[in-house]
Amino acid sequence: MLTGKLLDMSVNAKSRVFWTNITATIKLAIQAKNTADDSVVRMTLNGEGAQSVFWFERDDAESLINGILTDSLEELLTTTKVENNLLRLK
Repeated sequence: MLTGKLLDMSVNAKSRVFWTNITATIKLAIQAKNTADDSVVRMTLNGEGAQSVFWFERDDAESLINGILTDSLEELLTTTKVENNLLRLK
């Protein structure tokens, strides 16, 4: 059973002439409970990113957040393994 909790998320946009710099950070707590033996794997995933755009739109911030979340979940997949039908840290 996989559960998660968003611990922190921030998005900042700073405008300049002809561009806007967008920065975002995310902190996500993930817990996986192995139902076979009731063991638990816990991880805290931290992600950050930045991008510059000519004209700021809400979709730009959403796209940045989605990219950070995707990278964080890929990190989860690379740092865990399934062994004897149980999720374990590598």
